[in-house]
Amino acid sequence: MWQLAAAEAWSKATQLERVLIRGSKEAKQLTLVDALIRKTSAAGLGAGSAAGAGAAAGPGPGSTAADASAPGPGSADGAEANRSEPRFNERATAMMKQLFATRQQLPAPGQVLDFTEATPKLLLDPWFRSRIYIRKCYPDLFKLLENPNRKSFIITGTPGVGKSCFFYYLLTRLLALEEPPPYIVWEHWSAINKRWCYTHATQEVHCGNQESFDDELQNDNAWYIADGMPPANLTVPAHIVCITSPQRDTYRAMHKTAAKSLYMPRWELEELLACRTQVYDSSVPRDLAIKLFTCYGGVARYVLGLPALEAAGNPAMAADVEYHLQHLKQALHGSSVAQVRAAVNSLESGPEASNQGFSHLTFRITLLVPLRVLTAAIF
Repeated sequence: MWQLAAAEAWSKATQLERVLIRGSKEAKQLTLVDALIRKTSAAGLGAGSAAGAGAAAGPGPGSTAADASAPGPGSADGAEANRSEPRFNERATAMMKQLFATRQQLPAPGQVLDFTEATPKLLLDPWFRSRIYIRKCYPDLFKLLENPNRKSFIITGTPGVGKSCFFYYLLTRLLALEEPPPYIVWEHWSAINKRWCYTHATQEVHCGNQESFDDELQNDNAWYIADGMPPANLTVPAHIVCITSPQRDTYRAMHKTAAKSLYMPRWELEELLACRTQVYDSSVPRDLAIKLFTCYGGVARYVLGLPALEAAGNPAMAADVEYHLQHLKQALHGSSVAQVRAAVNSLESGPEASNQGFSHLTFRITLLVPLRVLTAAIF
C-alpha cells in the first residue's frame, strides 16, 4: 500500500525533490517520501505510511532538535500533538531577528540577502544556498501585494524561477514596513502539518500544527503565507499569499475567493549570470550556464540550482552539458508529438488551458526552451 503511494508520488516529484531525497540518509528519505505522498494526495499519512508504521525519522526542514520530539501527524500520538501548545522555534526566531536587523538597508535588485549568520541553510529550503539573489521583479511583486483593496493573492509562474526564494524577500519587506504586521504566519509544502507564527511584539517564532494560530489570523493586519500548498484556512481576515507552481489543485479554492494571480517572469541571461557570480560562482562554470540557458531558458533551477547540486555529488560531470540536459531529454522522450503540440497550443490561452496531463510539459519544457528550438527538434 505504502509502496504504491510512494511510486505514484515519485512519478510526480520534481527533479529538485528527487535530488534532495536521493542525497538524504535512509531514515530521512522515508520522512521526505512521506511528505511527498502527502503533498501529492493532499491527505494525511495512512496506516501504510513509513512514518505511520513507526519508521525512524529525523526532524523535517526548518526544525530544531526540540521539534524532533513532537509527534507527527502519522504517529500514534498524533491526536495528542493536535492538542499540544506551539513551541518556541530557535532557528526561525534567529532568522526573523536577522531580517528585522536589515530593515534600515534593504538589499536592492542585483544584491543578495545573506542568511549565513542566522542559519547555515535556509529555514524551509535547506537544499538552497544561504544567499538569496534579489531579482529585479521582487520589489514590483511586493508593491502589488501591498494593495489595500486586495487581501488575497496567488504568486505563480514557471517552476524554478525563484518563487520560494521570494518568500524570504517577502518576510524581509514586511518586517521593514513602518508598522510591521503583528503576526506573520506561514506554512510550507515540506512540512504538511506544521505552521509557524512570528509575533512582532516579542520578535519570536513559535511552531505548531495547522490548527495553531487561528486566533492570530483573525487580525486584519496579520499576514498568512502558504508556500507550495493550499492555505489551510481561507476564511480569516488576514492577508493571504499562496506561492505555488501552476497547479490548479493548489490554488483552485483561492480563485473562489477572488484572489488575484501574479506571475513571476523567467530570468534574463544577464540576471542569471549576475546570480551565478554572487551565489554560485565556481560551482557552475559560466560557459555551462550560458549553454543551459540556451536549452532551458530563463529558469534558475535548471541553469544554476540543479547543476550546482549535482556537481557537488558528482564533480566529474560538473561541466558536462549532456549530463545536465538529461531532464529535458527525459521529458521529451516521455511525450508524444501530439502531446507537445497540445501543450504548445495551450500557451496561447495561458496556464489555465493546460490540463493536468500537460501542465508538466507546458511549464517544464515549452516555456523553458526557446520555441524555435523545440519546434525544430520535433516538427
